[in-house]
Amino acid sequence: MERKLGCQPFGATADQRIETLKLLKEAGFTNYFFGINNFRKQDAEKIMAAGEKLGLELEEIHAPFKDINRIWYDDEHGEEPFRMMMDSLEFCAEHKVPVMVIHESAGRVAPNMSNAALRRFRTLFETANEKGVKIAVENVRRTNYIARIFHENRDIPVYYCWDSGHELCYTPGVNHVALFPEKLICTHIHDNMGIYMNDDHILPFDGNTDWKKKAECIKASGYKGSLTLEINRDAPQYTDMTDEQYVRLAYERLYRFAEMCE
Repeated sequence: MERKLGCQPFGATADQRIETLKLLKEAGFTNYFFGINNFRKQDAEKIMAAGEKLGLELEEIHAPFKDINRIWYDDEHGEEPFRMMMDSLEFCAEHKVPVMVIHESAGRVAPNMSNAALRRFRTLFETANEKGVKIAVENVRRTNYIARIFHENRDIPVYYCWDSGHELCYTPGVNHVALFPEKLICTHIHDNMGIYMNDDHILPFDGNTDWKKKAECIKASGYKGSLTLEINRDAPQYTDMTDEQYVRLAYERLYRFAEMCE
């Protein structure tokens, strides 16, 4: 199969994630991503160095999203999450990470849209384009926020990250891939039971996602990029497995979905 298959390494520490990277390589994965929410710069660099040594491609970094709703505030409180994104962008540019994934809001209720936030996002996108980093906005709960951001920045490159689990348990019935097919550049693939606010991050085919329908959406979009898992090693149904068994099963499940997308 020509399509690249990736996975987010699991573990609470940098060293644990490095051990997972070794298992991912052995199982057949070709690329990975990780979030920098809980990692210091030197920890992130340590993970990246290990991935490079193993021959794994770092596809993206997920920017922190702590207090992301404040970015919509039209006051000084909106500057902190904006600065957090800009700092993450600087890290990506410095280390030649091609894509940075961001959230645009969080929680059941998001603040009202504001011109202040739209200006901040615009600055982020313009700076990213100058530095050679692609920003991908991930679907969470507010499809209208993503649509507004894309519309306001339709004259410059801005991209989309499809999260299958978010789509099922936060916005059932919304086909984001069909809404933004030309913007899709990366994926976060996982399953859940479709219960609102319960994003289990379990392996594909262990939840209630209609994977046949999702594969049809991918095929219709023309997306030929990588398919990448964002999964929860600590989910109860996998506790009796060794890490090696879990990673091998994860690869088998993603490969199965990838074949459906061809």
